[in-house]
Amino acid sequence: MPKGLHPIAGVLALLIIVTFWVATVVTEAFAASAALFLTGKARAGIIDGTFQAVQAFELAAGAVNRALLGLNRRDGVRMTGRPLAVNA
Repeated sequence: MPKGLHPIAGVLALLIIVTFWVATVVTEAFAASAALFLTGKARAGIIDGTFQAVQAFELAAGAVNRALLGLNRRDGVRMTGRPLAVNA
């Protein structure tokens, strides 16, 4: 391995970890705010365009999250070389 590659890889790894941490914090903060917002609007019986837009955004974010989890599982199975078990 070239001498300069290890420090570059270390910095890159740290940046990736920090990026994921920040993304997690932002997501959790938004998800909690969105849930409280939607709960308040629903309890008040106000199902307007804003409510529907926030709800649609949450559903889309959930669908993207599910797709990414599926891709992660697929890649993990490929990396281990084990066949994907499907429960009947």
